[in-house]
Amino acid sequence: MGQPLKGVIGVDEVGRGSLVGPVVAAAVCLPHTLCATEHDWLLAIDDSKASHLNRAKRLRLKDAIQAHGLWGLGQASVEEIAHLNIVNASLLAGHRALAALAQQFDCDLTHYLTLMDGRHRIPQHNAPQLSQIKGDAHSAAIAAASIVAKAERDAMIDTAALQYPGYGWEQNAGYPTPAHQKAIAQLGVTPMHRHSYKTVQAACQAEAVQQTLS
Repeated sequence: MGQPLKGVIGVDEVGRGSLVGPVVAAAVCLPHTLCATEHDWLLAIDDSKASHLNRAKRLRLKDAIQAHGLWGLGQASVEEIAHLNIVNASLLAGHRALAALAQQFDCDLTHYLTLMDGRHRIPQHNAPQLSQIKGDAHSAAIAAASIVAKAERDAMIDTAALQYPGYGWEQNAGYPTPAHQKAIAQLGVTPMHRHSYKTVQAACQAEAVQQTLS
């Protein structure tokens, strides 16, 4: 018989539908020794995109998760998204998050079960692995990973918004809101935009038509 598994690592990514910046993934393992009666923040862990979880609460949960759990972060760049497509880039970010966790905490990942949110698994991950659709609603580890990944990516996009004002990224996180698409048509695209996305290409075409007519 093989050795019993030491724990479960949840992996989730954030930013697939955004028009800007990298896709960011987190890998999180919450120790079995954590008890909700002693750590009430455990009861608040839920999908990071849940409506009740505002940014301030998410940041507090992120700090608690990183203080008490094992965690790692990974990302795939705008260029990698264009080259690999968003699904494969998301899996690459997840692979990098797992590698970061293993390095930071000196973990042998073969002793842990990795739970992936969604239907896909990481092909290059040579350790026990399962995928679960809507996993963030069923696994505390995946929900915790979602919280850490979103808090990290939000901070990155906030910084980018200072460099490229006018697109409202501090509110829309780069997602294709009408105001964001209008800003692209008026201001053009930035190096942060995912030029491979059809929505960005369409906004660029609208900008070109507008310039022709003016």
